[in-house]
Amino acid sequence: MTIEIRPVTEADLDAIDPRLGSATFFAERRARQRDERGLLLLAWLSGNAVGCVYIAFEEADEAGLREHLPGVPLMHRLLVVSELRNQGIGSSLVTAAEQAVRARGHAQLALGMDIDNFAAERLYLRLGYHQWLHGLLDTYYIVIENGQEVHVPEQCRVLVKTL
Repeated sequence: MTIEIRPVTEADLDAIDPRLGSATFFAERRARQRDERGLLLLAWLSGNAVGCVYIAFEEADEAGLREHLPGVPLMHRLLVVSELRNQGIGSSLVTAAEQAVRARGHAQLALGMDIDNFAAERLYLRLGYHQWLHGLLDTYYIVIENGQEVHVPEQCRVLVKTL
């Protein structure tokens, strides 16, 4: 299995598997990438986008992240289509994200993770991430209801890696 990982392009937007997220999400992240506020990487297998990860280079929304990890890029939405999980695609996406972060001169990468996502935790710990020392982070996730963004509060664990 040969996986290609590369930044999303405009031409890619129509070819992204809906299981990876909404067209609105990918178009919005592509716009941020164009503005150099982030980088959206896609994993491709046989011409199909089968995984993604987004790296935000802009200031975090959460005060705790701005205070304790100022200027540290944040990794979001690591996702692989379900039937291809546990085959190294997620690890490859994280490695590509780390390389992109290092190439931009950053020495750390952080991420927020659902408090009960133990499979993701095992992956990140195996890849050298560790929990920060500041407890759970109050944050939110976005859902679209009736065409409007709704911020839903949640708590997450924050993991950090020195690159």
